[in-house]
Amino acid sequence: MYPLKQVIEDASQALATLDTDRLEELAAACRGLNRGLQTASADSLTQFAQEAEEARPDLAILSRIFDATRENLRVLHRAQERRRSGHSSGYLQNSAV
Repeated sequence: MYPLKQVIEDASQALATLDTDRLEELAAACRGLNRGLQTASADSLTQFAQEAEEARPDLAILSRIFDATRENLRVLHRAQERRRSGHSSGYLQNSAV
């Protein structure tokens, strides 16, 4: 099983660098992790709960990266809409969004 802390750290790095291939790999690892948890023994679930608790600070970082990425996408979409509607202005006018 892929260590949860490593998945979170790798996801943070891949998202920060927009490494879509790595993000896809990590999504598959998470799906596998979820499937494994459905049939896991009590000992495995206890171990996973401990890993999850240890990974809490990393998960908080990943959450902030997701929030920032989501906001960046909103800004890009607004810029695209403004450009499509002919309301481009300033530095966004010549950018390739």
